[in-house]
Amino acid sequence: MLKTIYKKFSKIHLYMLYREEAEKLGVLDEWINVKNNFVLFLKPITARYIEYNYYIPYGLNYTNVRMKIDPEPLEVSEEYIDEKFIEFLLLKIPRTLRKQRKPILSDMVDRFTKSISDGYRYAFNILERVGYVFKIPIVVIGDDDVARIYDKWGSMVVKVENKIYWVL
Repeated sequence: MLKTIYKKFSKIHLYMLYREEAEKLGVLDEWINVKNNFVLFLKPITARYIEYNYYIPYGLNYTNVRMKIDPEPLEVSEEYIDEKFIEFLLLKIPRTLRKQRKPILSDMVDRFTKSISDGYRYAFNILERVGYVFKIPIVVIGDDDVARIYDKWGSMVVKVENKIYWVL
């Protein structure tokens, strides 16, 4: 599942990984060192939905409609599905955020064609860790099924019959 092209990891990226992931990537010794000696202090980033002036806290946030976000988020391409999607979330996003912390926007509808519920749970777990470690807002665009898979949303903004509601 995880490619070995990723040979070097920043401390913050290692800090975000689980032991099993570090082992699969061949960076267990570095991971242990970081877990035992690294203290992370990052100021949380907040974002907002421009048209509605709703503020988006760091962590996982849900919406069922695409809205403009400020600051401009890093968008996860819709071309990534299944293992490629997981690999992008776990390996590529932390590398990008190390250089520039900003919100993440990901349309989650139809991201998995096999092991669907496990795939979504693992994707949300990764995004939850990314949001927590990097202290950034992550906006997930989904349908009702996607909204039900995860139960700890930081906020929910939903559109019902052309009206926007801030649920949490």
